[in-house]
Amino acid sequence: MPDVNDRRYMNLILTEKGKHIVNKRWENIHAFLYNRIRHLGEDDLIDLDYAINKILRIMNKLD
Repeated sequence: MPDVNDRRYMNLILTEKGKHIVNKRWENIHAFLYNRIRHLGEDDLIDLDYAINKILRIMNKLD
């Protein structure tokens, strides 16, 4: 659909099938990460938490 404020832009709207595909993909990503992370020890989880927060702080500086 054309953007109402700027005709140079197009807005994409997912169909129900598209929404299902996106949701399924996120479920797969979540399951993959959960299965990898659940085997980590407490020290590794602390390190991972620190690293993720550090990445997020850096990414926020880019805005």
